[in-house]
Amino acid sequence: MNIEKIIAPIENDVERDRELKNKLCAIQIHYVNKKYKQAHERNPEEKFSTFFANNTAVIKELTDIYNYELDIKEDKEREKYITPIFEALDSIYTMNNDEERREELLQQRVLREFELIPTKKKFEENRGAKQENRVGLFEYEIEAKNCLDMKKFGFNEWDEFLKIHIPNFYKSGEKQLTPGVIRDSMEKLSELVLEKFPYISAVIGQSWLLSTPIAKRLGFKETDRIIPAPLTSMSTWAQFIDQEGNISKERLDKFIKTGEFPYKSVSAFISIEELLSRYLPKDKRGDVVLKDIRPGFISYKERLKKYRMEVEKVKGQYSNFLSDPTQTSEEFINSFKDVSVILEEIGLKSDVIELFRLAKKEQISFEQLREKYGYRFSEFDKKFEEEILKKDEREKAEQYIDKVIHIE
Repeated sequence: MNIEKIIAPIENDVERDRELKNKLCAIQIHYVNKKYKQAHERNPEEKFSTFFANNTAVIKELTDIYNYELDIKEDKEREKYITPIFEALDSIYTMNNDEERREELLQQRVLREFELIPTKKKFEENRGAKQENRVGLFEYEIEAKNCLDMKKFGFNEWDEFLKIHIPNFYKSGEKQLTPGVIRDSMEKLSELVLEKFPYISAVIGQSWLLSTPIAKRLGFKETDRIIPAPLTSMSTWAQFIDQEGNISKERLDKFIKTGEFPYKSVSAFISIEELLSRYLPKDKRGDVVLKDIRPGFISYKERLKKYRMEVEKVKGQYSNFLSDPTQTSEEFINSFKDVSVILEEIGLKSDVIELFRLAKKEQISFEQLREKYGYRFSEFDKKFEEEILKKDEREKAEQYIDKVIHIE
């Protein structure tokens, strides 16, 4: 790996994303090239391509792009595109003993694969949709209840949280990561919470960024949960990008010497009261109205958890249903109370019963059922999500009670 080339500043902003991808790719290839020898000694059966897929973000990134651009749903179809890449990586590794030349050829092969994809429109649209939920420097989403073992810190199992993610700073549009820029984003976040998410108990995050000094200055408290950095996530490798949008020499040097990433991935939180107390603008302070869960309320999301658990039981007992000539498809579905009730509520029960009737008539396995009638499952999934969103909106008016707090 040519370190001087990797750390050289990128002059052309238009080409910055592409250049950074190439440089991060080179860093990942260098990493696996060094680590695979030890892994192979421990497990001689493990191929280089498998190790590469499990220890870089490259294959996952390619797979995600293929999934969106080609609308791939089945593993067999996906393998048509991924298997040739694996074969090429293994061939390059075994045919080249010179490590520097090997890394160069591996990078050429991987980058060629990205260039061969005719368009990344759907993939970029999906990323864009995620970025619509953005305030200041942060992207955000509502996180499931009872996450990150938050009961240890005084939260209840029914509390809800707003999960934030801090994208690469160089994409924020700001020129410098100054205290003023950070405070402005935290103020916007506090206003967003008060306006749209007054029912959350805390803002949480799970990232290597939360182990940096800046997170502590923002008021976030680390939990005792340290998460191994997921090597298949591009955000892990983004640790090497500095606020100017270049590769940090200091972080890369340390990584090459020790083989360890600059930061550990941790979980951290700031309570809604602390957030508002620190950052709510002066003109919005005083008595503010938050929301608490109504005692004893069972949300539709909680019911869905039971539904999804029971769906697994449906799959487990499907073969018994096929072999029992006396049990009808309606009786089979009705034997799963949570599944039956929710399918009835969203208007899919009769369709599912009919599909299972056909499956029994044809005596096909559950996997064959998904494969043959995949379009029906897609229709079900779409209607399912639409109905759940409607129910979720209706419930919000019923499940909360007002809680007034005073912000000085």
